[in-house]
Amino acid sequence: MTAPLFIFLLSGFAMIIVSFLRRNFLLSAIITGVFALAIAIFSIFIPIDQALDVLGLSMRFDSRWIILGRSFLLNANNRASVGFIFLSGGLILLGAWTAKPERMFFPLGIGTLTLVAVSLMIEPFLFAAIFIELAAITASIMLSSRKYGKKRGGLRLLVLYTMAMLAILLVGWILDVNQQEFDKGGFNIQAAYLLGFGFAVLLSIPPFHSWIPIASGDNHSFSWSFIFIVLQSAGFFFTIRFITGYVGLNENLSIYETLRTVGSTMAIVGAIWAMVQVDLRKIASYALIADMGVMLIAFGIGTKEGLQLALILTIARVISVGCLSQGLNKLPFYVSGKPHSNMEIEQNPSELNVAAMLVGLFSLAGLPLTAGFPGRWGVIGIIASLDQYAWIALLSSMIILGYTTFRIAGSLFKSLDRSVKQKSERTEKVFLWAGILLTLIVGFLPQVIFPWILKIMEGIA
Repeated sequence: MTAPLFIFLLSGFAMIIVSFLRRNFLLSAIITGVFALAIAIFSIFIPIDQALDVLGLSMRFDSRWIILGRSFLLNANNRASVGFIFLSGGLILLGAWTAKPERMFFPLGIGTLTLVAVSLMIEPFLFAAIFIELAAITASIMLSSRKYGKKRGGLRLLVLYTMAMLAILLVGWILDVNQQEFDKGGFNIQAAYLLGFGFAVLLSIPPFHSWIPIASGDNHSFSWSFIFIVLQSAGFFFTIRFITGYVGLNENLSIYETLRTVGSTMAIVGAIWAMVQVDLRKIASYALIADMGVMLIAFGIGTKEGLQLALILTIARVISVGCLSQGLNKLPFYVSGKPHSNMEIEQNPSELNVAAMLVGLFSLAGLPLTAGFPGRWGVIGIIASLDQYAWIALLSSMIILGYTTFRIAGSLFKSLDRSVKQKSERTEKVFLWAGILLTLIVGFLPQVIFPWILKIMEGIA
C-alpha cells in the first residue's frame, strides 16, 4: 500500500464515523482528534519504502501514489510538514467539543486537514493551489451558519482564496514557459506581482486578513481558530517551498527585505488594532495578525536560523491558539471585560476559563515564560543588527499586546469578583489545565519543540 493512500483511507474512515456521530460532540472530538494524531505519527515516524514487521506480518508503505496522471508523494521533504498539519489540527479538534460547534464541524475539520495535506504531497507542487482552494471551500462551509447574516466570514475567505489560487496557477504557467530564462536569474515583473498577491492572501497580509475579524465575531472560537491555524500553516509551508524551490527567488535578497518590511508593519499595526478593540474576539483575531507579522520577520531574515525561528513561532502559535480558544469559548459575548449590553448572562465564566484565555493572549504577545517568547527572543537577537525598523516593530508589538492583555485581565477579574461564576465540568477542566500547562512548559523549556524544527528543516533544506 502507498503511504498517501493510507492517509486518505484513514481520513475518509474518520469522516464517515463522525458524520453519523456528529450530534455527540465529545465522541466526535475524540475520534477526529485521535485519528488526526495517529496520521501525524504515521506521517513522521513510520518507515517509508522499506519493509517492516507488524505482529509477525511484513508490510511496506510506498512513498508515491499515482492517480489520474498526478503523483502524491510522502517522503523526507514533506513528512514533517504533513505531520505538523494533522498534529496541530488534531489538537484543536480534540478540545473543540466544549464549544458545541456546528454539527458538521468535525467531519469537515478532518476533511480540511486532508485537503491541506494533499496540497503538500502533490507533484508538481504548483497544483497545491487547487487543493488549498478546495480546503478554503470546506472552511467556508464550516464558517457558515443557519442563522441569518452568519456567512460573511466564510464567503470572504472563499473569494480571497479563489483569487489567490488563480494568481498562483498563472505564475506557475509563466515560470514553466520561461523556465530556462528564469533559472539564469531573470524575473518576470508580472509574475512577481501575481506571486506577491497570492502569498499575501495565503498569509492573511492586510487587507486580505479581513475574513478573520468577521469570522471571529460570527463563529465560535474553535471554528475560526482551527481554520486560521490550518490554512496559515499550509500557506506558510507552500510559500517556503515555492521560494526555496527556485534559484532566482531563493537568492533574491529584495524578497526577504520585503517580507521583513511587510511583517514588521503587520506586527505593529495588528497590535494597535487589537489595543483599540473592545470585543475580546476581535482582540484575539488582531493578535493573531500581529503574530503572523512576527513570523514573517523571522522568515525575512533569509537564513537557516531565521527559517528555524519562523517554524518555532508557527508551532508556538498552535499551542497559544489552542489555549486561547479553550478560554474564549466561555467568553463569547464579553466586551471590555463585561457582558455585551444586548446579551443576558446569568453567570460569569470561571477563573480557569479566564486564565486560559489570558495565557493564550500573553503567549501571542510574546511575554516571557510563555510559548511565544523563545521564538521572539531569538528573532530580536538577530534582527537588531539587520533591520532597525523590524526590531522596533517587534518590540513595540510585544509591549502593546502585553499592555492590552493586562488591561483585559484587570477588567475581567474585577468583574468576576462581583458575580456568581460558572463551574467548569471535570473533563473541561482537564482540557483547560492542559492548555495552560503546555503553553507555560514550552515557554520554560523551549527545547521540547526543537526535534520538530530539525525534522521540518531536513525536508525544506
